[in-house]
Amino acid sequence: MNLFKRLRNFSFQRGPGMRESDRMWLEKQFLKLIKAYGYPEHGQYSLSPHFFPFTFKEKDIKIENVISDCLNLLDMEDAEVEYEIFEDVRESENLMIGNNGSARASFVDFDRRDNVFRLELAGVVLTHPIRTIVTTCFEMCRAKLLQGGDWVRDWEDSDLLTFLASLHFGFGLIIGPNLDENSELSQSIFQEGWGIYLGFPSSLMSYAFAIFAWLRKDLNPKWKKGLHVDLRREFSRGIAHLSSRPDYFDAAKLEYSASLEEKMELASNLYDKGKYEQAIELLEELSRVEDFPGDRSILFNNLGYYKMRLLSFESAIVDLHQAIELDPKFGYALDNLGLCYIHVGELEKGKSYLELALRSSTNDRAYTLRNMGIYNHKLGKMEIAKDFFHEAYSKGTEVDLLDYYYGQFLISYGELEKGKKHIALSAEAGEREGIKLLKKIKGN
Repeated sequence: MNLFKRLRNFSFQRGPGMRESDRMWLEKQFLKLIKAYGYPEHGQYSLSPHFFPFTFKEKDIKIENVISDCLNLLDMEDAEVEYEIFEDVRESENLMIGNNGSARASFVDFDRRDNVFRLELAGVVLTHPIRTIVTTCFEMCRAKLLQGGDWVRDWEDSDLLTFLASLHFGFGLIIGPNLDENSELSQSIFQEGWGIYLGFPSSLMSYAFAIFAWLRKDLNPKWKKGLHVDLRREFSRGIAHLSSRPDYFDAAKLEYSASLEEKMELASNLYDKGKYEQAIELLEELSRVEDFPGDRSILFNNLGYYKMRLLSFESAIVDLHQAIELDPKFGYALDNLGLCYIHVGELEKGKSYLELALRSSTNDRAYTLRNMGIYNHKLGKMEIAKDFFHEAYSKGTEVDLLDYYYGQFLISYGELEKGKKHIALSAEAGEREGIKLLKKIKGN
């Protein structure tokens, strides 16, 4: 199965120090932000009349005034924002869809047709002025992300990722103190400044601020005084780490990295057009790049899969083993490796990898079920194979070559006409294997 992008669940180490994987994950998020919004042009904002003149011009905090200030600070002056307060969150479908089954206090959506943002707030947000300001700022930062298009699709429902974007936009000192131990916007304590530290991993929080300062080329910023004392201590360590690899966020290197990622996407597009040889050539080139910025396990999985589609099973097996060495629980690579072994006649070895794929959380279950159908077909266990194919179809997901393999099964099962129909569906989908087999069947 071709895979260009893959989401990972993440959980951060708490306490002193930072895992290398967490550090790399954080750096990659800032690389995405730089690519989308460029380098930050200003420092961190504070809750003061200087940055929020409309908010503080009146005694009582009003949502519309906070929105006006946010639009100015986020360079979104032309945006139109509508908001609604719900005293009973059950009246809002969006507020009822919260984390861990609980209701949420705020939500923003972007109506691209009318070019308007719609902000929904629970009445509880208005119970404290700081909560009103912080929550509104948070959702307006999310609103700016929503303008970003498809790249941000994985970000908009994550409070943590929205916080990282808000830090990049200059709102880190406002929102950071109000993240709870689950890396979500607090639903209880709201504060201006770091009077109470709520539990987000300090090593990651401080490193995020250090990256921001590094990108600004301001290694001892005045706003650092606004950080919690623990964060200030670790902030210096973050700067020291960045100083040891000064070109990581260099503009020229980022441009080079972007070009490599574009080649990865180009390879995926070539594959989609059936140009497997060209896709393989491009991925082979990328596999030799020592500082390839993307996920190398995905690169080798795709390379192995493309070769498998060309029936180059032995070469594909080498690449897929490399993918699994990099990520032992990569379900798609386990699936593809299992299928390769089945095709070269090592059926039980192939099955063992399919079982590993089933136990992983990163496989496509329908794809694994299809492969189990192929395995049992090869063994001659026709009824079991049939059940696996049917279960694969029942998942309702698009699976490469499912009609092709099921069509072959049906023909050997004695259902010639039904099998030919499935082969025809494979051919209509542009699958080389289906096209070639359909021509052979019609020739006979």
